[in-house]
Amino acid sequence: MKTLPAPRTADPRRAPSLRWAVLGPGVIADQFATVLRARTGQQLLAVGSRSIARATRFAERHGIPKAYGDYAQTVADPEVDVVYIAVPAHEHLNLALLAIHAGKHVLVEKPFARNAAEARTMVAAAREANVSLMEAMWMRFLPGTDVVRQVLASGELGDIQLVTCDHGHKVPRTGRLYDPTAAGGALLDIGVYGFSFANLVLGEPSSICAVGTRTDNGLDAQEVVTLSEFPSHPGALAVLSSSMIVQTPGAASVCGSAGRLEIPADFYRPEAIRFVDSHGSSVTWTGPTETPYQGLGHEISHFATIVADGLPESPWMTHDESVTIMGQMDAVRALLEQSFTSEPP
Repeated sequence: MKTLPAPRTADPRRAPSLRWAVLGPGVIADQFATVLRARTGQQLLAVGSRSIARATRFAERHGIPKAYGDYAQTVADPEVDVVYIAVPAHEHLNLALLAIHAGKHVLVEKPFARNAAEARTMVAAAREANVSLMEAMWMRFLPGTDVVRQVLASGELGDIQLVTCDHGHKVPRTGRLYDPTAAGGALLDIGVYGFSFANLVLGEPSSICAVGTRTDNGLDAQEVVTLSEFPSHPGALAVLSSSMIVQTPGAASVCGSAGRLEIPADFYRPEAIRFVDSHGSSVTWTGPTETPYQGLGHEISHFATIVADGLPESPWMTHDESVTIMGQMDAVRALLEQSFTSEPP
């Protein structure tokens, strides 16, 4: 391979302009709103919170015309086309259903839900209401990910045999990930990226093994997961690690019989991708240097495009895949004997 392919991602400013509401004015919503206004042609019309004071502060900070102290009032606004759900995962199901039943198209922050059962409920409701629904797994819509996608399709790697991903952040013990009532732990918020990457490359596994360590209150602090028995890639393995107690390099690799791809750091927002062939020759794709969250513009514009095109789901992050990934993480939590305090039996 003389060069790596150019990404096919479109300029986020060229997507059809829709009117958005944000539910949950927290940290990720703050980044989302900043990028939406600066890097896309979308309109941020409303913000909803349980606290009118929080909603008002957020609206003033981002120049949003409407602030609501009630989620139901927010999604009932007839001028809103799309709702972005930025609350923690244990609230995704209820707010997604609230927005779907109001006839809104819904973008749900990752992880899609707490478990596969909740994910299936959300998907069924969206299909019945004939609205678009997508998991906001921003990695899937970045230019670097499209480079990976094209290399996989080209067959240049040969027979893929091993995928590796590591993802670890040292999270403050006062943070939400240490809260068992809020679907805390490393797996759902941090480990989900590795599962999404492995599924992008290899598809769904038939076998899952996992070991891990726990926090004092029983949440997963870190884990190593092995996925195997992929119908589309016989003999292949994926080895994924995630942690919320140490910072890791965040590297990933895809290794095949004819070559390998290396993402040396922050594989979930790849800015450099190296292809090495079986003879040791290499070529590198380098994307534009961006601040950590600037890539959210690609996710936002992609969802706006599928909504405008009348598509129920994204071809790059399908409903079935979001449900499947939740099911794999359910299996890991079962192996680690972990359930959430607020999770129904």
